[in-house]
Amino acid sequence: AALAAQTLREPPATVAQAGFVFRYDDGDPALLETGFMQTVEATLAAAYSAIAPYGLWLEPVEVLVAPDQGMLRAMLPNEPVTPSPYAETVIVGRRIYLTDWPIDLEPQLRHAFIRVVANALTEGGYPAPTWFAQGLAVLAENDPTRLQFAASNLRRDPPMTFAQLDTAVAGGNVQAAEHALGQSALMVRSLLDQVGPTAVVPFLMNMGWGTLPELAFTELTGVRPVDWLQRWYAAGPR
Repeated sequence: AALAAQTLREPPATVAQAGFVFRYDDGDPALLETGFMQTVEATLAAAYSAIAPYGLWLEPVEVLVAPDQGMLRAMLPNEPVTPSPYAETVIVGRRIYLTDWPIDLEPQLRHAFIRVVANALTEGGYPAPTWFAQGLAVLAENDPTRLQFAASNLRRDPPMTFAQLDTAVAGGNVQAAEHALGQSALMVRSLLDQVGPTAVVPFLMNMGWGTLPELAFTELTGVRPVDWLQRWYAAGPR
């Protein structure tokens, strides 16, 4: 009964395109006359193309567009929500829920798509550490603002711990959240410089197969996460 009620609240129109299923109200002029849906579809198609070199194939990712926050919340299934810095985009598993026509729509969509990829690759096992998944997603936004903010802070203050990084975004302190997102992105960028970007998929899949995240990280880098963080900070974040 709960699933049926949730389905009734979902948008009526369905369009399948380029690895995505888009659900929205095709009678809403705000979506069609402004080019909103065209932007959503084009941005996500480009994001999907960007992961093609990694040989990934995902089952169609569902994108549900709600007219307001109330309807968005009504659409959400009774499943864990992936932490996100954006109120306008909510990620649940392989689904992206979108509302309120954000000004920074394209970066938000790129962010959300990477979180969906991380969810898909770790499905059935252990989720990726929040700092790693959010760092990847922030890098995908192609906006250096948060990285610059965190780098400035790190010149005078020690880094956030992994526990702090994993909770700051949902903690209600805007500056702490922005720093956590930026520091996570700086860390992931350094990690990719160290192990290469092609190591990301096996790392995520390792956790999906049931390897504890700390062990998967140690297998990837040769050191424990806490030791890696200390070395990273000692070398000077960049």
